[in-house]
Amino acid sequence: MNTRLVIGGAMVLVTTSVVYGFSALREEMKLIPPDMVVTGVGTLKTPEPQGANGATLADPPLTIPPEQPPLVQGGTNVLSITDVTRDKERFLGKTVRVQGKVVVNIFLGEMVCSPDEPACDTTLGARLELWEPRTVPGIENLILLFSHNEPYPCPKTAPAQYVCAHFTDGEITTVEGVWSKDSVAVAWRGGSGGGAPTPTRWEDRYFLNIK
Repeated sequence: MNTRLVIGGAMVLVTTSVVYGFSALREEMKLIPPDMVVTGVGTLKTPEPQGANGATLADPPLTIPPEQPPLVQGGTNVLSITDVTRDKERFLGKTVRVQGKVVVNIFLGEMVCSPDEPACDTTLGARLELWEPRTVPGIENLILLFSHNEPYPCPKTAPAQYVCAHFTDGEITTVEGVWSKDSVAVAWRGGSGGGAPTPTRWEDRYFLNIK
């Protein structure tokens, strides 16, 4: 029978023999290097070199980069809204095809109509947007649609009714254009003596410029 002992950081193998019912300890103590492992009676095995996390150096773990949508330049690949909004700078100046839900976003004013004004219209205008059909939490779910670097035209056709040519509110469609950006003023300081307000803060505005 073999017995393993650890002495001073090294492993010692002690062999015990059984003779006529009496146990006699044979002085066959063999010094085993600390990097050897006993895998069976009388069998020693040197372990493979290991890294800091216990992985063998001969077989390093695979590193899989996060999946990214392909760049589209005049191709047929279709991106989702969140593919674009997740990495806005990556697609700048590129021709992309994006699929989403058309939304004609009508802006309302603060004016209150009186009961005797049936034709009262408190709307201020409309903006054409393309939305992710199913909302994805924690990320922007819409992009603006422009034409010739201006908001896509959606003229008023009746009180509180706007029409954006070639687009129907609520439909799922694919739009091709150049992903672009500009800067818009978001804060102003009033001018003295009735002068025009002066912009004090600007923000980047991203949009899909339809061809």
